[in-house]
Amino acid sequence: MKSLLLKVYDKLKYEFPIFILLTIQLIPQDLDFAKDPYASILSLDYRIGFAPKIFMGSVLALFTDYRGHKQVNVFFTVIFILSFILLAWVAGRLIRSAGDDTKQIMIFLVALFLAGPYTTAFLFPQLFSPDRFLVIFTLLALLVLSKPKIKWLLPVILFMALATHQMFAFAYMPVIAVLLLYEMNNSNFSKKAVVFSAVNFLTMAFASAYFFLFTGLKNFSLNQLISYAETKTDIPIRKDMIEGYFFLNPFKFIKYTKAISFNMDSLNDEIRAVIFLIPLILIFFFIWKNAMKYSTNKFEKFIFILCFLVPLARIPLFVMTTEVYRGRIGMILVQFFLLFYFLYKGNSAVTESVKKISEFFSKNVFLAMLIVAYFALTFFQYNITQPWRDIFEKLTTLR
Repeated sequence: MKSLLLKVYDKLKYEFPIFILLTIQLIPQDLDFAKDPYASILSLDYRIGFAPKIFMGSVLALFTDYRGHKQVNVFFTVIFILSFILLAWVAGRLIRSAGDDTKQIMIFLVALFLAGPYTTAFLFPQLFSPDRFLVIFTLLALLVLSKPKIKWLLPVILFMALATHQMFAFAYMPVIAVLLLYEMNNSNFSKKAVVFSAVNFLTMAFASAYFFLFTGLKNFSLNQLISYAETKTDIPIRKDMIEGYFFLNPFKFIKYTKAISFNMDSLNDEIRAVIFLIPLILIFFFIWKNAMKYSTNKFEKFIFILCFLVPLARIPLFVMTTEVYRGRIGMILVQFFLLFYFLYKGNSAVTESVKKISEFFSKNVFLAMLIVAYFALTFFQYNITQPWRDIFEKLTTLR
């Protein structure tokens, strides 16, 4: 019995603590997922037409025709559990794949990822559900891309992500584009790699064009669509969202974007976010800078430049939406995803660069712990339910 427990512990000694940590963080939060602003959109599926943003509603429709409070809460509970398992499994694989000289820094990077308010935001209910699905699709895309036997699933995943929300094109799709370039270079631009990359780039281009240039539903009026949606759910229908999503043609969209102005409040928010993220920005800057130094391949050096600049791909969102803040999650996630991908694939330049960072933090252990704690403190800003607020208040009040 003891031997069996030891074997289980050895198999799950990284995954299990991460899964427990993620679960504990979720418990005190409001778990009524039907409060999500996008929850009522799940009432729509492809029976109304091949419209954008209803892919997940169509997935849920495979299991239940009615998508009310109960069904949506069950659906998201399953999604969260699967997300926790997936993230814990990936983190465990990353740590195990690290060599003896990089295992400590890999554990530090994983801890930094889990502590980050932007990196783990997709694992908390208060984030808009489409954004959560986009992160999950990106993670699945990276896993598929790293596995030669199933990599041809990548175009399907890219299409599903873009069908979920077009924001994927600017927030996360550039990561896949960079890694496709990397894989082509890594194979010396073999015919198979070029064909594979071409198929994926074409998928990105045509799917993005379709969902961005969608001309609106023709077989429904606004009132008809709202009435239809109300028969599929007991969640209050967001009428403004229905109109903006399914009756917004490209000409109306252009008119809408002209009315968007990047006001000073938005600029101040971006500046504050950048200041807050300075420790992470510096870490990634030195990783990509040193990776360029250690690389002997000119095209690979160019790829590392793209890795540092890829968060700038979200710039078009500033003139396309008033919810610019949603892109900040992708801004940091893409950096971690790229770094973890290169480390898992054993890229020598990135590995050497990370070793350099490891040497620095080995001499400054307290600083490493302080950085993780600095970002972890932001968990106190998450919304929790009133009973848990009362408990925390009693625990922190001396009487």
